[in-house]
Amino acid sequence: TIATPALLIFPERIKLNIQRMLEISGDVNRLRPHTKTHKTAEVIKLQQEVGINKFKCATIAEAELLAKCGAKEILLAMQPVAENINRFFKLKETYPNSYFSTLVDNDLILEQINNLAGKKSMKVGLWMDVNVGMNRTGIVPDEKAFKLFKSLTTSENIIAEGFHVYDGHLRNPNFNQRKKDCDTAFEKVLLLKAKLEKESFNVKHII
Repeated sequence: TIATPALLIFPERIKLNIQRMLEISGDVNRLRPHTKTHKTAEVIKLQQEVGINKFKCATIAEAELLAKCGAKEILLAMQPVAENINRFFKLKETYPNSYFSTLVDNDLILEQINNLAGKKSMKVGLWMDVNVGMNRTGIVPDEKAFKLFKSLTTSENIIAEGFHVYDGHLRNPNFNQRKKDCDTAFEKVLLLKAKLEKESFNVKHII
């Protein structure tokens, strides 16, 4: 009786997957599942039932879906540009009970978001998007990244949340080799964090 094509959800299987996430992480507060994998309110609610309250998403539409579900923390994990900056601020105004944050990887977008936040008398949470080899988005963890994060922390209307680091290009099927590759890619991130903190610039979180 189901018209095809259609998306079918098996709740019990998803609940088992969520429990596995909890077991692997060891702490629900360490989890920030990405909504782009399902884009479904029912799945979000299943995650919320076990105490997950922080989420990532890739689009404004996904961010709005999370807000409608009452998500407490919503990270738009794609740097907004042009009209999407205005749409991001509209979300903040429309859903004040959710804490929205997003990414930056250059001074231009940082300046635009900071200036608009000032005009609206808002504070905006921003993460510096760090490129560890996928070469799709983000800033390479070098001297330019050091300067960008310093600008992030000193911008009047910005809350510097920390680093966003995505290593989705590392997919070696051998676990030990994949872990080695991930650790190697992450070394520069930790060096950058240490350099910033040596100069009293706090990197609160790494996602």
